[in-house]
Parts: sequence; C-alpha cells; structure tokens
Amino acid sequence: MKKSEYILFSILVMMILFMCTSITNAANFKLKKKAVFTPKVLSGKPDLVVKKAVWSSTPKEGDTIGASSILNIVVLNRGAAPAGGNRLKITCLAASGGTCPSILQRIQSIPSLKSGKSMGFTWPSLSSEKWTPGRYTLVLEVDSSPGKVDESRENNNKKTIVFTVLKKNHIVKKLKPVQNTIKKRLGHKVLKPVKALAELSIQDFHIVDTNLVNGQKFESILTVKNNGGTPNSDEMYLRFITTLTSSTGSPVKVPAAGQTLQYKNFLMNNTTICGPITFTVIVDATNKVKESNENNNTAKENVMVLPLANLSILQPNGTFIAPTSVGKVNTNIPLVIKVYNNGCIATKPSRIWVGCDGQWPVSGDIPAISAGKHWTFIPSFKWTTVGVRKCTITLDYENNLQEITKGDNKTKGGQITVTD
Repeated sequence: MKKSEYILFSILVMMILFMCTSITNAANFKLKKKAVFTPKVLSGKPDLVVKKAVWSSTPKEGDTIGASSILNIVVLNRGAAPAGGNRLKITCLAASGGTCPSILQRIQSIPSLKSGKSMGFTWPSLSSEKWTPGRYTLVLEVDSSPGKVDESRENNNKKTIVFTVLKKNHIVKKLKPVQNTIKKRLGHKVLKPVKALAELSIQDFHIVDTNLVNGQKFESILTVKNNGGTPNSDEMYLRFITTLTSSTGSPVKVPAAGQTLQYKNFLMNNTTICGPITFTVIVDATNKVKESNENNNTAKENVMVLPLANLSILQPNGTFIAPTSVGKVNTNIPLVIKVYNNGCIATKPSRIWVGCDGQWPVSGDIPAISAGKHWTFIPSFKWTTVGVRKCTITLDYENNLQEITKGDNKTKGGQITVTD
C-alpha cells in the first residue's frame, strides 16, 4: 500500500468511528425535566404605614390651597400578606395663628395592596381658599378607626407632620460668606489666612414612629450638614427634650467642612401624658463647636402618645426584672409579681395566670390600674422535692383588654428555688 493510500485509509477509519460515537450519544440523550414554578405562599399579616408625606414646597401666606404646594403621600403595605381595601384619614390641626379650612380634612380610599406594594397620590385638591399664616399639624392615619384590616402591628398607622406658613413680609437674613484667605500685602506686612468657621445646619429631623407608647423605645433620625469650614472640635453633644424630660447623650462626630452626617438615636418616652407632645433636638448643645451661625441648631417634631392602657410585666423604662423566690420543701413558697400599666389611661379589670413546673396553675383577678401605676400579685406553691422550678406568667389571659400591645403580657422568666 502506498503512503498516500495509507493516509487516506486512516482518515476514513477515524471519520467512521466519530460518526458511530455521535449516533450512540444521541441515542442515550435524555431531555431534562422542565422546572415547575411553585408560587411562594405568604404567611403572616399585612402592615400598613404612611411611608412618605413630603411637601413639594412649603405653603406661603396668600397661596391658593392646592395650587403650588402639593403634599406627596405614599401608603405602603410592608407586611407579609395582602391588605384589603381601607381608607386614609387626613386631619388638620392649627396649633397657632391660622385656621384649618375644610378642604384640609379628607378621607381617601386605599385599594387592596399586596405585600411590599404601595399607592401614591397628591393632596390637597385645588381650592379657592388661601393659606393663612400660622403653625399647622397634619395627622395622616391609614386604615383609620374603626380599622378594617387585621395587621401584625396596629400602632404605626399614623404619621404627623408639622409645618409653618410664613407671612409675606417674613425676612430671612443671610450671612455674608466668610473669606477663607486674605493674602493682600499692606506695606511690609502680610495678613495671615483667616479660617472659615463651621456652620452646622439641621437638614432633617424626624421620628420613625410618631405614634408612641409609654416606655416604648423609639428611633429618631437626625441629619446635619456643615455648610462652613473645618470645625475646631471633632465631637459635639446632642440634647433631646420632650414635654417632661431632657437628656444629653454621648458625644458624636462633628461633620467635616461640606460633609453631611446622619445620627440615629434610640430614646425612651416615659411620660404619662396622652396626646401630642413636642420633641426637640439641639445640635452642639454645649457649644463646643465655634460657628458662624448658631441659629439653625434646633429642630422640633410632634409625636403622639396613644390614649390607651398597656398592661405589662415590664417596668415603665422598658426593663424586665424576673420575679424569683426561695423556699423549703413542703412549705408554701410565695412568688411576688408586679403588674404595670405603662399606658396613659387606666386599665379595666382583667385576669392573671401563673403556672410553675409540677404545679397546678394559679389565677387571680387584676383590678383596674391607673396610668403609670402597678399592682402586686403573690401566689404561692408547694413542692415535696428540691430543685429549680420555672414559672410562666400571663396577663389578661382571657384577652378582654384593648391595649397598645399584647407582646409584653407573657413571660417565662419567673423562677422558684426549692431547698431542703
């Protein structure tokens, strides 16, 4: 066989082997099963909130209501289940000066919202009435009373907005800019550069939940910008003031020149007053930072303390002290339990249930408790053997009270130690 014929024969054999292999693979090929999409089933309850309520521009005296100043409102369902149709109620209150025209009172229908979905609309509608100067408070309540939607959280349906309509002749004075450097030569003297002072300005201050509960921790968000030069101090203090309290927290960082910083603070509302409360923040409360303008370091926010009772095993400051006791076998061992009303109105009579390891539970009647007060319940238990017994305490176990929250009505933190 010639060399050329041998090469041609080898190529032919390889082609035949390749075709056989391809046919075998094709015969053994199986289609993959198509993935079946299973829709995710949401669990839990809906949670409606007024996510946003921002003016396009602050109303001014003489402006036609609904013409140039528009409030952009967004209602969000941030819960885990769809929310049925409900309504948003807008109530206007005039704190000082002007009066609230009837056009500023409104009931807005809200359609059904799936989990994570929102609805936006603008308000108020165009009117022939004019804005008058004064301080106004708007209360926006989604799923307004009586609420139709069963939510995972019912105390965050309101949002409060406070704004001021200024008079036409109101003059805002602007400071002249500070010259950073002066390099003019006068004779043989050269002036030293002049450093610009810092200027701290509050850009935004609001409280995440404007419907508060006595003893509840709530979050405030403060945004501060330094419109001036380099600050002479790296730290400053923030002071928070409510109707009955004033507190200065730990030092915080001062914004650098041109920088904007945000501060989140978890504070306590421990007043027993119902209704609206003015909340004030003061930036650089101890005047550590030298500024070119000290007149824009204060901001205010109106909050609402809900007029409800709140039966609780927690102290008014939000802490829990577990009831404990020690006693001997074959003797009645008492357990002292304190029940608090952390709301701002009196509770109605209810029931308490206490169950400890290896014993029949003990129940009792809780009388009406005034706002900010507590009542003491002392059941007793007997064991024939030594050991540490855990106890569960449940307040209003028949669920007869209307409260701000039921989350603090039960605990497993009670303990009785039985000795020889």
